[in-house]
Amino acid sequence: MDAWQARHDLDAAAFQTTFDQLVAGGYRLVDISGYMSGADVRYAGIWVRQNGPPWQARHAMTAANYQTTFSALVGQGYRLVRISAFATPAGTRFGAIWEMSAAAQWQAQHGMNSAAYQLKFNQMAQAGYRLVDLCGYDEGGQDLYAAIWERSPGPAWQAFHGLDATQFQSRFNQLAAQGYLPHRVSGYTVGGVQRYAAIWQQRTSIGWQARHGIDAATYQRAFDDALYQGYQLRQVCGYATPAGPRFAALWDSQHYDAARLNGAEQIARSFMYRYNVPGLSLAISSGGRLVYARALGVAEQATQAPLSVRHRMRIASVSKPLTAAAIMLLVQQGRLTLARRLFGGSGLFGNTYGTPPYDVNERLINIEHLLTHTAGFRNLPSDPMFNEPARDQASLIGWVLDTRTPASTPGAVCDYSNFGFCVLGRAIEKVSAQSYADYVKQAVLAPAGVSSMQIGGDTLAQRLSDEVVYHGQLGEDPYNMQITRMDSHGGWVATTIDLLRFLRTVDGFTPPADLLTAANVARMTTGCAANPNVALGWGVDGSGNWNHNGALPGTLSLLKRYADGIGQAALINTRQPNTGAGNFQDVMMGDFYRMIDDVTNQLAPLAPFDLFG
Repeated sequence: MDAWQARHDLDAAAFQTTFDQLVAGGYRLVDISGYMSGADVRYAGIWVRQNGPPWQARHAMTAANYQTTFSALVGQGYRLVRISAFATPAGTRFGAIWEMSAAAQWQAQHGMNSAAYQLKFNQMAQAGYRLVDLCGYDEGGQDLYAAIWERSPGPAWQAFHGLDATQFQSRFNQLAAQGYLPHRVSGYTVGGVQRYAAIWQQRTSIGWQARHGIDAATYQRAFDDALYQGYQLRQVCGYATPAGPRFAALWDSQHYDAARLNGAEQIARSFMYRYNVPGLSLAISSGGRLVYARALGVAEQATQAPLSVRHRMRIASVSKPLTAAAIMLLVQQGRLTLARRLFGGSGLFGNTYGTPPYDVNERLINIEHLLTHTAGFRNLPSDPMFNEPARDQASLIGWVLDTRTPASTPGAVCDYSNFGFCVLGRAIEKVSAQSYADYVKQAVLAPAGVSSMQIGGDTLAQRLSDEVVYHGQLGEDPYNMQITRMDSHGGWVATTIDLLRFLRTVDGFTPPADLLTAANVARMTTGCAANPNVALGWGVDGSGNWNHNGALPGTLSLLKRYADGIGQAALINTRQPNTGAGNFQDVMMGDFYRMIDDVTNQLAPLAPFDLFG
């Protein structure tokens, strides 16, 4: 896949700035579209980094400017390859791209009304010319057309113009059934009615997508959805309507064929159907490259807002690998040791928490014990992180030390402890002199290129931007927890793509370079003596595979690293909890793991490109 960039909703100055920056970076403009957004002129464009003949592009031209530029460039050996025309309050404006090429005879004409265009179309077809670009536009309430023809061999083609939305969709379906794929689509509005002119070619494609009549928000979602399935945007056309700008766009798959993509989606949707999941987001990496990401369903049931890969969700206990990475970084920097004890006069915290003197086992607890869940803290009679809601972190730690004696000698027994990771968060704060969240953002996430991860809020009113709404099942309330208090063991909100950005900086593979040394990565992912499948913030299997999952009311999450370089992340905005009637969450989590493995296998071989950008 060639490197490419696309932009929309740019004014003329911003388009020129973007143009200059991308051209300086070796990109060529391959598509341009001008349109009105309310009273404002806007531009969309596609740039590709690839070799090619010399080229020129202009935008915001009046009809006279366009004709002058056209004549001058043609005189220098350039041929017109793309044309965009649209109505503005100041008159029709043109954008165009020329390339220096004498490979084929060609002709171009603009300002044709429907009858004149049809006459020209018939003449050119009889003379052996193919229509290669077409743009419809409004001028004074009349539909006009600009078109480019060339005399060259190529697949069978058909073209139609002046179609309303219903006619266009009907023609689209008819031609698709005959093996014709859309080549160029132009949307325009005349007399308040959306019209379409388009060219179809009879060609094969491993996979393609086409959308028309979509608003800016829907276009952005469609763009993201296509991008992260390995589609490359081939054309975008913006056009004004009484309801605001609308877009038509065409994509071609650069690796995955339709059968594999459809199969992967069906696997995910089957899981969603089985467990009544409103929204599912997943991402897959290979060798440190993002090769696939997909969002299905809705971010919120009440509004039916579609879920996108940009949406963030609570990651619950998948927060623990982030905390472990932060601790290991402090160890790597010589600011902390795994053997550092926490409580008592010589401990990191001294007598800060609770009421000294501490129990003998409490005084033995060190950083490694907390990372491996072997500090002796037990969730009996219940997990303290879900008790005492009025207490802040400091008060809760003191309360646990005062009321719950460690059940075993530190290091002897592995007993999963959210509370232990809460204490680790405070250790990070003590050593770094920053808040836990600030240190992790600055030291762990920023080097990974992650900027959108945050600690979530407790209530629906504290929902973050681009965060989903969580939906409880079997009576659970997703908004009756102290998420902010859970920061270092279960408080982060993230996208699946951001989770894989983080993973590739601690996964032991290069490139890219890891945040931790190879020795510290190995130390972090070596099972402990009490349980060889429990490492420092990760679950391990002895075969080089690591994982962590998470669960809260309204949330399931997972993050996996395979020894062959595959990475997987998945998030959903519901769960079925374990109850006295059955271990529903355990069964659901098992199927959650199998689902993303099945999706990965369905897509194989995975793409060679990198969608991290």
